[in-house]
Amino acid sequence: MLTYIQRIRVYVAVIVVLVVIVSISFNISAYAKLADIRVLNETRTLSTIFERYRQDFLRYPVGNKIDLRKNFVLSENGFIPGDSYYNVSRIQSSRAVMYTGTEDSYTISFSLKQEWSDQGITGRKCRISEKSILTCE
Repeated sequence: MLTYIQRIRVYVAVIVVLVVIVSISFNISAYAKLADIRVLNETRTLSTIFERYRQDFLRYPVGNKIDLRKNFVLSENGFIPGDSYYNVSRIQSSRAVMYTGTEDSYTISFSLKQEWSDQGITGRKCRISEKSILTCE
């Protein structure tokens, strides 16, 4: 039979183990949310860049399945290097972020790890299209 002090030590040990397990699960959940927030913010920023590009050049940059996680250069010729650079960047994401566009429209496709129903995002496969419209399925 355990003494009073030994029982207290066992209870404390159990509580410490539970706290560690719960904190690890919160940390994983927070990391997934942070990754989603980063992708959403960066794709919205790029969407704004493509809208400004259209204002300046009266067309969207043309491209087919361009991976925006890799360094890309946006010039007056679109994704082809030109005389002046309009934007040089990349998205820091472990998940694919793809651009497909014609002179009249574009789509940035990406996926989220979680649904954000409180923000009006009900799906995990998302697209941002012309005029920075976000849709998720």
